Amino acid sequence: MDQGREMDLKVKWWLEKDGGLVLGKGRCMLLEAIESQGSLREAARVCGISYRAAWGKLRASEQRLGQALVETQPGKRGMKITPRARQLLQIFHSIDQKLQETTDAIVKKSLEES
Repeated sequence: MDQGREMDLKVKWWLEKDGGLVLGKGRCMLLEAIESQGSLREAARVCGISYRAAWGKLRASEQRLGQALVETQPGKRGMKITPRARQLLQIFHSIDQKLQETTDAIVKKSLEES
C-alpha cells in the first residue's frame, strides 16, 4: 500500500498588503461568483455570506490595493469583475496549484523516508 496517498498536507494561505487581507480562497470564490452570477447579491447567496459581509470584504480588498476589483455597468443592474480582478484570480490560482504540487511532493518524500 502506498502510504503517501493516505495523508495530505493542507496549507491555508492568502495575499496581504500592509498587513491586511487582499485575496484568499473565500474572496476568490466571491469574485468568481460575481463573474458567473452578474450580481453581488447572488454571489453572496452562492457563497453563503450576507450581502453586507460580501460588500465589506470587497471594499476592504479594494482599499488595500488602491484598485477596483468590481464595477457596475452604467444604466444597468448588476456587477462584474475588473480586468485587474481577473488577473489577480489567475495569479492566485497559479500560486495555489504550485503550492499544492509542492506540498504533495513534500508529503510523498517525507513518508518514503519514514
